Amino acid sequence: MPTKAYDLPEQECVRLVRSKHVGRLVYAERGLPVVRLAEFVIVDENVVIHGQVGPWLDRLDGAVVAFEVDHVNTATHTGWCVVIVGRARRAETADDSYERHCSIDMGQISGHRVRFPARPVQ
Repeated sequence: MPTKAYDLPEQECVRLVRSKHVGRLVYAERGLPVVRLAEFVIVDENVVIHGQVGPWLDRLDGAVVAFEVDHVNTATHTGWCVVIVGRARRAETADDSYERHCSIDMGQISGHRVRFPARPVQ
């Protein structure tokens, strides 16, 4: 049985992303792809990455990046994946903590549900 994929409407994609708190930030550095696990929240129409930002944050300011969130249920052989593409911006909190974070506008959102074929346990 082949893997089956079903496209998701944008509202469902946003709902699924809001249900998670860790995703993958994808960007290019020196012409090569970089993938970073990142904690995030959704604020208005933005993915806000907080906490573990580093020197790479300055290089992303103004760049177009992707942010991916997914879930796989190994018991039911199902899952979903949502990809957000948008422009990253460096931002800082307005309070005394002066925490830097990365905000990504949700310019393009796409996603799909998948059903994987059952595999025998080895």
